[in-house]
Amino acid sequence: MLERIFIKNYKDINNPTIRTKYGVLCSVFGIVTNIVLSIAKILLGIFTGSISIIADGVDNLTDCASSVATLIGFKLASQPPDPEHPYGHERIEYLTGMIISIIIIMVGVLLGRSSLDGIINKSEMNIENFSLLLIVLIISILIKFIQFLYYRYVSKKIKSNTIKASSQDSLNDCIKTFVVMVAVIILKVWNINLDAWFGLGVSIYILIN
Repeated sequence: MLERIFIKNYKDINNPTIRTKYGVLCSVFGIVTNIVLSIAKILLGIFTGSISIIADGVDNLTDCASSVATLIGFKLASQPPDPEHPYGHERIEYLTGMIISIIIIMVGVLLGRSSLDGIINKSEMNIENFSLLLIVLIISILIKFIQFLYYRYVSKKIKSNTIKASSQDSLNDCIKTFVVMVAVIILKVWNINLDAWFGLGVSIYILIN
């Protein structure tokens, strides 16, 4: 696990400093992986004209913003008590979790609008590089599933609601990207373009979870 490499005394999870380092590590891991996924998907979406792939890439960009919010939250929560906060700053972590939830809802709404526009205007999708599309989407699903497993592991270990929220978001991303991949396969096999419809379905899934 990453903590064995980057966190000294990683087993001392009752130490607030070590707990903060776990949060920072998860945040940095999320920032790096989500930036890479976002750039790859947005470029791929522009190249293919796929609304759902571009939306999935934008969603990864908001995941990066969520990781930044988590990083800030853990840093602030680790500050010692002061006259205005005699019991410390741990509640900030709950606020960070709320911010992540708001970001997820915003993404769902924006994706829904883009998808409806695609349905109305009957957007087209280019799948000449079908193999490349499939490889990028499969790699994305694998990376997001690794995120889910690692976030879930850390959230249970240090009892963090913020990282638990990130874990659920990563699992949602796996499902969303899988749905996008199904839309690509249907277009390739049966020449039926459900890209925008699948994008709408993904946005509804985001909003109700």
